[in-house]
Amino acid sequence: MLKLLRLGIQQHSARELQDVVEQLRDLQERYEAIQDQRWELQESEEMYRSLGEAFGDILIHRNEENQVIFANSAFRETFGFEQNTIEPQVFASQFLEENFISSTKAEQSLREVRMQTASGEAWFIWIDMPIRDTATGISGTRSVARNITRQKLVEIELREASVQAKAASHAKSRFLANVSHEMRTPLNGILGMSGLLADTDLSPEQHTYVSAIHDSGTALLSLIEDILDTTLVEANRLELREQEIEPKRLIEDICELLAARAQHKNISISSFIGPKVPESMTADAGRLRQILINLVGNAIKFTDNGGVQVRLTRKQQNLHFEVIDTGAGISEADQKKIFQEFEQADNESTRKHGGAGLGLSISQRIIEAMNGKIGVTSKLNEGSRFYFTIPIIAEAATVQRPIEAIFKGRFVSVIGSDTLTSSAIQQYVEDSGAQCSIYNQYSDLPTSIDHDTMGITLLDYDHITKFSALSSLIAAQKLISEKIIVMLNPSQRPKLPELKAMGCDAYLIKPIRKASLMNLLETGEQSARRTETGSVKLGNSDQQEGQRKAKALNILVAEDNDINALLVRSLLEKAGHVITRASDGQEAISLWRERIQSEPFDLILMDMQMPVLDGLDALKMIRASDAKDRNIPIFVLTADEKTETKDACLDAGANGFLTKPLDPEKLFDAISVT
Repeated sequence: MLKLLRLGIQQHSARELQDVVEQLRDLQERYEAIQDQRWELQESEEMYRSLGEAFGDILIHRNEENQVIFANSAFRETFGFEQNTIEPQVFASQFLEENFISSTKAEQSLREVRMQTASGEAWFIWIDMPIRDTATGISGTRSVARNITRQKLVEIELREASVQAKAASHAKSRFLANVSHEMRTPLNGILGMSGLLADTDLSPEQHTYVSAIHDSGTALLSLIEDILDTTLVEANRLELREQEIEPKRLIEDICELLAARAQHKNISISSFIGPKVPESMTADAGRLRQILINLVGNAIKFTDNGGVQVRLTRKQQNLHFEVIDTGAGISEADQKKIFQEFEQADNESTRKHGGAGLGLSISQRIIEAMNGKIGVTSKLNEGSRFYFTIPIIAEAATVQRPIEAIFKGRFVSVIGSDTLTSSAIQQYVEDSGAQCSIYNQYSDLPTSIDHDTMGITLLDYDHITKFSALSSLIAAQKLISEKIIVMLNPSQRPKLPELKAMGCDAYLIKPIRKASLMNLLETGEQSARRTETGSVKLGNSDQQEGQRKAKALNILVAEDNDINALLVRSLLEKAGHVITRASDGQEAISLWRERIQSEPFDLILMDMQMPVLDGLDALKMIRASDAKDRNIPIFVLTADEKTETKDACLDAGANGFLTKPLDPEKLFDAISVT
């Protein structure tokens, strides 16, 4: 029995021992698995730690108490954290400046921050990413940052340099505008007084001297205007003032304006208007006029023989302008630089023609602002062709006259005119359905007609005077022409009675307008009389005489400059008006108030810049007054042509705007509407 008990105990112990052994083996395997996982985690941690160190950028992991759980060496070096510490350190650095950039759905925030580091202030791109340990539930923040101090300093320097450059540009523009304004003021006296002097009894020699003064002043004024436009272009303040214009009239007016300059050089000036050009459209008339005057003026300046022609045609939805001359031409090398500022085809100190080289550059900028393009084609000794196009905006619907039926089968002969003018007349005539022949040599003139209908002959006076027997030439043409029309310059008007006696039926003044030519060919009658003007019209006695016959007005002139005040007084008193002068804006208001009850003023001419009280403030005070005469017409006198100045005057209640140097005709036009 005892033996059996001992055997059972031994067997039971063996089983337990076996169980223990199995458990120990299981623990050994689990321990080895945990050890393997530990090594794997250690290797992973080392890998990620090495990646964090090799990253180069700052990497930091903080808990909810802002204690640093992990930080790479870039962070420790930047913010001065010890490498090995027992207690976790608190990250206490503050953002001195931060600019929010963006955020994501994961609540990551991207900022540009300025922080205090161990070596001073620095800029970083900083990203915060909220994290949560899924095993422990502990929250924290992982941050990644990159030092951008060098880039930021460069950016700040560039920004400061840009601000300084803009300030310098603004100061330069303001300085040039002020200088130009101050120059225009004395020019107003020079041009105005020379005009008044030319209207007095002068000897031919004295008149020559006065004309030279006036021409020099006009040239200086043109240069000042170019400088002003350059400042506007540099400051990106070039503004377009769109209005309804008549392109045909604009071209012909400019040719008339510059005709005296061309005729003084014994060269022709003419225009051609294509049949499809709109009667009216929307554009900045002032800027277009400026461009064309510059291009035509240059063509006249650089042409000594032949002539200049301005052509206007339509190409789809664009207006195409051309200024053609028979001058010296431009080399290919110079064509590439003439549209640059201060550049000319001839920049040598011995150059024949003057100028600052601003006109073409300014014209190009204006045309580009109009969404157009400008270019040039030229050959040396063969002339030049400047051209530019602008889009047609708000074209007015027009009805073309059916003149083809009237002119069909008719014959027109042009004798002796220059090539450019003859070609324009020929194209006008042929576009109208008639036939046209050009004769430049006396030997080529027809002596009989080879058609049933007698034609019309156009004679150029400048050419036919070369014939010794002028009367015989006209008599011969009279036999084969139903009508003889003579073309002459305004200065040749005194020859009209003599030409009429020789057999001429009518006349046309050069440069010839299309409407005048067509009307004379169709009806044989002169169209409405036009005003022939040159670039400068000295001694405008007819205009002043007409003003003397107008109603005499009581006019208050507020002008602090004695010479300008004398000029305005002289012009207006010659026209029969009564003038009272104020030397500043405050005196102008006082005089205006004094005269309201007794003898009120009919008109006020107000200078803008005056001491004590300037013209704009005086204008506002008059308009804001409760006096019964507060609606008196007020015209502003100023040398400041900036758009904002004009707008400020009109907003303050001005009736008009007169720019110095004062144009007598514009002054009288302003007075005539009161």
